[in-house]
Amino acid sequence: MSPTTRGWVAHKYEATTSFVKNTLSFCGRAAWAISVTGLIVVVPFAVAYTGEQEIIAMEQEARMREMGNELLTSPVAGEGEDTAGRVGAALGGGSASAQAAL
Repeated sequence: MSPTTRGWVAHKYEATTSFVKNTLSFCGRAAWAISVTGLIVVVPFAVAYTGEQEIIAMEQEARMREMGNELLTSPVAGEGEDTAGRVGAALGGGSASAQAAL
């Protein structure tokens, strides 16, 4: 092989290895930046969002309990129905005792 050809091959080899090295280095730095950003920003956001959903669920449960207590303790004016009848009426099915007879 002539010295010119060897020089050309050596130059192409060095250029290719330099390009691959720089590309892998850039990809590694980009992956590091993306993963650190995810840990710093996304993880706390997800934890806060989950906590907020739990609080909303507890508030809904408390409201449902209050509605249930009001339903069970409120008197029905002029009607002699029992608690089961009031629950059935509140659920839209009429008297619970009548439904139980079916």
